[in-house]
Amino acid sequence: MKRFNKLFSFTLIVAGLAMISCEGPAGTPGQDGQDGISGTDGTAACNACHSGNQMMLAKVLQYNNSTHSTGENAAYCNRNGCTECHVSQGFLDKVKNGAAEASYSDPLQPNCYTCHEIHQTFTLDDWALTTTAAVDLVHGTGSYDKGNSNLCANCHQARSVSPMPAVGGADVTISSRYGTHHGPVANILASTGGYEVAGSLTYKATGHYTMISDGCVTCHMSSPYGTQAGGHQMSMGYDNHGATTLNLTGCTTCHNDATALNTAVSARQQKTQGLLDDLKAILIAEGVYNEATGLANGGTYSADLAGAYLNFQTVLEDRSLGVHNPSYTEALLTNSIEKLSVK
Repeated sequence: MKRFNKLFSFTLIVAGLAMISCEGPAGTPGQDGQDGISGTDGTAACNACHSGNQMMLAKVLQYNNSTHSTGENAAYCNRNGCTECHVSQGFLDKVKNGAAEASYSDPLQPNCYTCHEIHQTFTLDDWALTTTAAVDLVHGTGSYDKGNSNLCANCHQARSVSPMPAVGGADVTISSRYGTHHGPVANILASTGGYEVAGSLTYKATGHYTMISDGCVTCHMSSPYGTQAGGHQMSMGYDNHGATTLNLTGCTTCHNDATALNTAVSARQQKTQGLLDDLKAILIAEGVYNEATGLANGGTYSADLAGAYLNFQTVLEDRSLGVHNPSYTEALLTNSIEKLSVK
């Protein structure tokens, strides 16, 4: 066996020498390769937004302090008919596909991705809004078309009201949840959707909708007061040693006297609250409104009574106490009070 191993090793050595001896002379050296094109710095795209100037952090902290972020109702509203506004994934599906799913895994509160095209191009184009298309109102008539605030109007509008009483028409049967739902702001701004019974005041298509080209965002997203109001926090007021101070940075381009504006806002809200209180008293006496639950008492009522409740609920849920559209709001409440006061 040892003899075999020695013979095998000797054979390999001889074969190797034979192969070496068969190589020809070395060829001409080849040309040096060219340098490759430098790749894009991996952080260049990120730095377009994630720079060191804290701009993004400011917006994030403002938004984190907003009701949109802290409301925490995405899980509660993760059901059919609610997801398109209360769940981020549902809103995006409604905008891009025309319909939202009935529910979602890991439902999210509205967030940066809800409103902006985040991480689509990794450029500043990612700040683009997910929609700015005009919004066909589901209640009332016409559409809402005010630039960037069209995004807001998709959800901050009245839901469909059924049955909608006709002025001078037949009695209607309503449920306890009758009304426009929360936040019918787009309808108030556009002067549409109320029960417009005749009275001492006319229903004017005026107000902030006709005067402000960018709608909601002009006032609600104006220069912020820290993380308490304006900007991506979106509130119009902030706490100042126990009192609410208005953030008027978006209003003073039209109302250049801030003191006079504060006085006007206070007077308007007091007047609207007084009209709401007067109409509420009538609705309670007529058995339509349940003050304990804050809802309607289901039943069958005259068109004027159901319509007056609708106006009350719409103005109440608008939550601006008349500021969004003073003339339309006042007409809805005043004319309803007058109609129900005549026996």
